[in-house]
Amino acid sequence: MMAGPVPTYHFHVSRAARERYQLSGSLFSTTGNVVFLDLHEARLFTQRINEARLAAGALPRDLLRAGDMNAMGLIDEILHYVVGLYRKSVDASVFSKALAFAEKRVGRPGVDAALQRFMDAFPPSAEGETPAREIALEEMLLLSLSNANPAFSPFAELFDHSIMAGTEYGPLMAALGEFFQGQPVFGPDNQDLVDMLQSPVRAAPLSLAGQLEYIRTRWAGLLGDLLLRLLTGIDLIHEEEKMRFGGFTPGPPEVYEYVSQAAEVEAFSADRD
Repeated sequence: MMAGPVPTYHFHVSRAARERYQLSGSLFSTTGNVVFLDLHEARLFTQRINEARLAAGALPRDLLRAGDMNAMGLIDEILHYVVGLYRKSVDASVFSKALAFAEKRVGRPGVDAALQRFMDAFPPSAEGETPAREIALEEMLLLSLSNANPAFSPFAELFDHSIMAGTEYGPLMAALGEFFQGQPVFGPDNQDLVDMLQSPVRAAPLSLAGQLEYIRTRWAGLLGDLLLRLLTGIDLIHEEEKMRFGGFTPGPPEVYEYVSQAAEVEAFSADRD
């Protein structure tokens, strides 16, 4: 195994989903994202959800696949990584500025109420400190992108943002889009940050593998060690697709035919002592 940081897979999971599936608090980071240390944990997480769905009467077609769960977590992690790169290489205080911009557009009380609702619905680990308002705003942006991704829809109950209804969540996200349009561009295609984060979905709205492939071809130079995990994620999806195409069960046994031998002349050897 290559030396280096332990790989993680993370994405938002609401308080309601945690309680529904009895998910351990130890899975969650201080930002409220679920964290998998390896693919085995992603499989166990998926199994827990599928068992609950089957018990509730779900059909096999409604069950989740670990490869898709892994891909979704990896895409979310890459988006977090890109945001971190932007802060590091372009503007470390960009979300502080974004917050000030949003407060002018939406009003401080509306922003605070939305941030509080978000942190109540997607709580951080009890072992960590309460996230800064800027970090909560960043996580809220990434939550909105997850909900706007059609390929994430099989997992939507985990991070459904309808809980944000009745707050200034919508106007706040619109203000962030407006803010980043006026900020320095980033990435291989010189896009504003929000536009860049949305580009994999525009390229392959219904395909997790397609989104990973877009990221591989367009962002490879940014990914570092994440690139190998991305390739593994693509391979895993393809393997599960092959299994699903086969229906998860062996096909009917082949029936051997001997038509080609029917016209052959019998040629037994003579009996000999």
